[in-house]
Amino acid sequence: MLASRSGDLTPIMAVLGLVVEAADTAAGIAFRLQEQFPLAQFPDNAAHNNLPSLAKQGLVELVEKGKRSSLDCYRATGEGRTLLQTWVRESDAAPLAWRDALRGKLAFAERESLIAVLEEISEKEALCTREYGVAHRRVVKKRDWTRRIAGERPDWRAGLRDLLEADEATLWALQARRLQRLRENIEELLQEFGPESAREIGGG
Repeated sequence: MLASRSGDLTPIMAVLGLVVEAADTAAGIAFRLQEQFPLAQFPDNAAHNNLPSLAKQGLVELVEKGKRSSLDCYRATGEGRTLLQTWVRESDAAPLAWRDALRGKLAFAERESLIAVLEEISEKEALCTREYGVAHRRVVKKRDWTRRIAGERPDWRAGLRDLLEADEATLWALQARRLQRLRENIEELLQEFGPESAREIGGG
């Protein structure tokens, strides 16, 4: 079973999808995996580990042996293409799994450790804000480029990739906003329950 019960995109399904999209070497799939799904944080060895497994299941096949395993070239089989499209069309029965480590830390934090969690939230908020800036600039740059060649419409797949890049920027913005609200609410909570916590937060 390639799909996750939580509804997540698993590394093995992502690898299969990329091979269906275009035959490639393990190294090429690894590069495209990081390029196309930067938010997923798949392990660097996801392509190298999952391609042999997909081949054993008859979903991809080795078409050219490279000088090293990273240069082995794979292409999708008919079974692989069918399974991928079945997965695309099917609805996930399971709801999203809320297993955010940050929520767990807040649930079990003591007063002293809450300060450390608050610092972590601030760092993640700054990271998400920076990543949003990068993603947003990329979207604007591509939008300006598209306007310059207004007479040439991209194919539907290129257009879909543009939509995914815009969605990435939206996700970073939403996460940054969520962390900002969370940080502000925790700061207010600590202010309400004692000046000592307020001095700790302010560095006093």
